[in-house]
Amino acid sequence: MSRPIRIHRAGVLAMLYPGWGDWYAGRRGRGALLAVGCLVCLGWMVWVAARLFLDQVLGVLLPESSAAMPWMVSPLLQLAVSGLGLVWLWHLGIVTAILAARERCRDAPCPWEPLPWFAVLASWCAPGAGQVYAGRTRFGLGLLAGYLLGYLTLFPALQQVMTSAAEAMDAWRGTPPQALVSQVHTLAMALRLEASFSLPWKLHELLRAFAIADACAALASRPRSPSGPGNWSTFLAPMFGHLALGWICPGAGQFLQARPQTGWCFFGMFWGLQLSGAILLTAGAMTLERLFLLQDVGTVLGVAAGVEACWRMVMAARSARNP
Repeated sequence: MSRPIRIHRAGVLAMLYPGWGDWYAGRRGRGALLAVGCLVCLGWMVWVAARLFLDQVLGVLLPESSAAMPWMVSPLLQLAVSGLGLVWLWHLGIVTAILAARERCRDAPCPWEPLPWFAVLASWCAPGAGQVYAGRTRFGLGLLAGYLLGYLTLFPALQQVMTSAAEAMDAWRGTPPQALVSQVHTLAMALRLEASFSLPWKLHELLRAFAIADACAALASRPRSPSGPGNWSTFLAPMFGHLALGWICPGAGQFLQARPQTGWCFFGMFWGLQLSGAILLTAGAMTLERLFLLQDVGTVLGVAAGVEACWRMVMAARSARNP
């Protein structure tokens, strides 16, 4: 007699390594394909990185020679493609594992209760996974496809980043490895700052936030009141969860409480600030200092969303105690 398949375990296994969740859920062929693809992309990335490091070492040992082998394809482009392949396989593996586990549970019913925290985690890791988990398979797969294709819109910004990195690598040739590490770290932080505030990246993150909010709306439930005087401790975990949701996706806590109007209000204000800042920065109408100030306003808005959800939970409990 086969053991019952647990949807949450399949999803967590897929988050740890692509293909593992599919293998656990009985889709061994698909799981093996995802695992092999992940190994190929990872091996490709390691090989390119190792060769880049070797070129730097040869530049230190033989500064006046051309000992470094020429690249037929830009190494930074190879790193970008292999990294993109890893990310795509990771996202895809999470969704397919949850889908396979749900199919197994439908064929051989196994008792399970939808958990909002898992839907949020799955949507954050792979937008669309929360919808598949909640039973909205087609919509979830559509969100996943849009998110995966959205990575391609990042290539113009990535090309600019790669150009800056290539110029820096040429200037670093012959630099001792110890000094190179700190220079690479400084460049990486600068490039991350440049890419994370671009408009395509913000739109990409908006799709992820929408997936989280929609998953919470699909699993919405009214807050339960404690049945006895000693049950207030049961509200500590939900309150912490709402505070975390306010930070991850302002408005998601309100959606989870079946209050979509308030949820859309917080969601719209937060992402209106994010997109406005990205547009103004791209147009050159805003400095980074003012953009950081706008980010701080967004952080305060997220905290306010979490606190408001906790306050509504407490008010609902008090109303139940004193009808």
